[in-house]
Amino acid sequence: TYEIVPFWQAAREMAGDFYDAFKLADDKFGVVIADVSDKGAGAALLMAVSRTMIRANANAGLSPRETVRRANDLIVEDVQSGMFVTVYHSVFYRDGRSVHVNAGHNPPLFYHRRNHTIDTLPRGGRALGWEVDNPVQELPIQLQAGDMMIYYTDGLTEAENPQGQSYGEARLKQVVLDNAQQPIQTIVNKIIEDVEWFCAGIPPFDDLTLMIVRYKG
Repeated sequence: TYEIVPFWQAAREMAGDFYDAFKLADDKFGVVIADVSDKGAGAALLMAVSRTMIRANANAGLSPRETVRRANDLIVEDVQSGMFVTVYHSVFYRDGRSVHVNAGHNPPLFYHRRNHTIDTLPRGGRALGWEVDNPVQELPIQLQAGDMMIYYTDGLTEAENPQGQSYGEARLKQVVLDNAQQPIQTIVNKIIEDVEWFCAGIPPFDDLTLMIVRYKG
């Protein structure tokens, strides 16, 4: 079984980030985290269309790679010039198997409970909306009990303090390591608290989305 805890905070009335988690056939479930390049009404529409297409493709039984590729081909036909959406899509199986596809998004962090370490999954892929036949690839990963995937958008790591410094991936990793034995809701809370402390009152210039998936075994 798995636990999932998301966090989402919009910087403006019309957000460009989204996340999703949904059940699939055969005791699988999918997750998505994404960031639309623009903001405003056009971005909100692209966000809604992307979310709907990915969910529909996954529910139709397509592989994670084909789910993302087909969503891309439809978005390319309709997207306004210069708009695109970065996407990370994963499918998890009951036995801890998982398959991941990166379309130009910040790769998630992979926490290994066994040796208390964190890897950054590979960067790669191209954002949806750039071109047809998006060359995304699948990455299979076997999870062990207690392992976690930490998904986020760049609004988290690029959040700035009054000195203009970015929060960064290293700080995010450290908060996860310091709290890895806690419930994942606590880990999410600790990350957000640390980002807010770091920013010291500077209002966010971008949406901030975070989602943690833990495999319980």
